[in-house]
Amino acid sequence: ERRARLEAFMGADLAALKEGASSPATAKRVKALAKLGRDFDVDPQLLAAAEATMAKPAHARGTFDALVEKELDGALGACMADLAEKLAAAEPERAKIAARLEAAGSAWVTATATEGARRSEGEAAQKALKDAEAGRRDAARAVKDFVPEMKQTKAALAAAGVALQECRAVLATYGELLERAAELEAAEPEAAPAEAAPAEAAALAASAA
Repeated sequence: ERRARLEAFMGADLAALKEGASSPATAKRVKALAKLGRDFDVDPQLLAAAEATMAKPAHARGTFDALVEKELDGALGACMADLAEKLAAAEPERAKIAARLEAAGSAWVTATATEGARRSEGEAAQKALKDAEAGRRDAARAVKDFVPEMKQTKAALAAAGVALQECRAVLATYGELLERAAELEAAEPEAAPAEAAPAEAAALAASAA
């Protein structure tokens, strides 16, 4: 910024002051020269002489004024060279600072991306937690609804058990009846010959007569 300011003054205002043209801007440029000289530590005596010389029109300037202009050019040129040297000396440090800034920018981008990823993971975890809570509530509701069904099922099983016992009793009775019928059927063939004997005797008696 200081170098740009000095270059701008030397390229425009100082050139106009050297021409010595009388204009309303001359006084303003002389004041700018004085301020610039103080800011850049120009010799106070040289600066005072330069102000007086530059305030004169070109035709009123003499040999001393020409010497003052020459000395002023040398002083401002020395200031420019000093700034250039300082800038060159500071360039490595500026490069380091730029590298650090770039690294910091990259780190910030990475941190921002990481933060975004963590935020997304956190949002996903919150959603998963909400879904799990909703699932738990649904399961609790299902269990609550299932209890009456379980009671009804137990009652139905108990009734089925009673019916099964009754069926078993009926089957047992039926089995006994079958066994009894089988016993009766087995006893009938033995009684048949006893009944046939009188009939055979009657037939023999009839044939004898």
